[in-house]
Amino acid sequence: MKSRNLITAALILVGCGGSKFSAGGADNQAGAGGTAAASAGSNGSPVSGTAGEEGPAGGTDTGTGGTDTGTGGSAGKPGQAGHPGKGGSAAASAGDSGVGGSSAGSSGTSAMAGLGGSNVGGSGGGQTASSGAGGGPAGTSPSCKSATGTECQGDSCCTAIAVPGGSFTFGGTVVTPTSAATIASFALDKFEVTVGRFRRFLAAYSGPPLSGSGANQLITGSGWQSSWNGSLPSDSPGIIAGFTSNCGSGLRTWTDAASQGEQLPINCVTWYEAFAFCAWDGARLPTEAEWEYAAVGGDQGRTFPWGETNPSASIANYGCLGDTIAGCKLADILAVGSEPAGVGRWGHQDLSGSMWEYVLDFSAAYPPTCANCANVSAGGNRVQRGGSWRTAGDTLRAADHTAALTTVGADSVGFRCARTP
Repeated sequence: MKSRNLITAALILVGCGGSKFSAGGADNQAGAGGTAAASAGSNGSPVSGTAGEEGPAGGTDTGTGGTDTGTGGSAGKPGQAGHPGKGGSAAASAGDSGVGGSSAGSSGTSAMAGLGGSNVGGSGGGQTASSGAGGGPAGTSPSCKSATGTECQGDSCCTAIAVPGGSFTFGGTVVTPTSAATIASFALDKFEVTVGRFRRFLAAYSGPPLSGSGANQLITGSGWQSSWNGSLPSDSPGIIAGFTSNCGSGLRTWTDAASQGEQLPINCVTWYEAFAFCAWDGARLPTEAEWEYAAVGGDQGRTFPWGETNPSASIANYGCLGDTIAGCKLADILAVGSEPAGVGRWGHQDLSGSMWEYVLDFSAAYPPTCANCANVSAGGNRVQRGGSWRTAGDTLRAADHTAALTTVGADSVGFRCARTP
């Protein structure tokens, strides 16, 4: 793998922000002197029309509208309770769906800009989140169907955490020049994709994704391309066979039958297989900028996802020390979330160590400024981020970068998915 410092910019950047570079009606007023005031209190479109004022002093009759808000005056517009996912102070009934979503939290405030949808909780935790860190309900992604929701360190393996948008220095501490990047709100899987989740994908697999699926809606050309179909096997046995050809049998986490290793991160997959999984799961691969934004803690600019402390075996899984014994072997690959002290700003686990993680982008230089961008033009290598269970501690910096061919998997490479509101 090549360090970013060794990779020259030769690709065209495309997709920055979607372009190539990559009261109701008036209160019912009582008529003067008590005349009927109904005409001023006709059915309006009030949010909650208020009762009409009483007739002036001396009136013997307030009129039929003087004490009545009108047939439409009290109804208001029920949809104003809260936009999907944002919620109001108690907007569960109007704002609990999010994007395609099931429960967003009974308070209506737990979801962030629609992220309370399918298995994506807000930063305060949805009502069914198994942890207060912002996880969505278990079992709402296809890859967690029939799961109990506690398999991954007591949480759903499909938990996705909302990441609020903002600006940061893209490539900071590692790349020169850097980029002033702006990121829209998104959600990122708390954990790397596990063997168990990938097993459900293979059980349902029937060939490549549809053209355009798995796209970031803010980035033109980021979806699946039919020209890639030949890079994916036509059936599950073909993908399974690739695990052995990519990694041999000794260091692959996949097992032909479900085992105690279902919570290990899946490895030995190609970039195309990772893309296809995320598209099938109703998600997508994160852009490189999104991944780094989550890893550096946004505007905090952290050196490592957990902060400034240098790596150690109690914070991250790296250097073939997962089993504490020298030498690289399968036992060094740990279940996702096994190093909770290495948690990122928003609750993500294993952003450094465990597995290098595929992102959407080809490897290319960053632009001076960048808004929701990705390198999606033609190129040979796709970016991987985060270091792995094999690599040294200096590869665990949140801004570090490497790249590899798209068609070859490795025992040190996995991935996680992102979701757009």
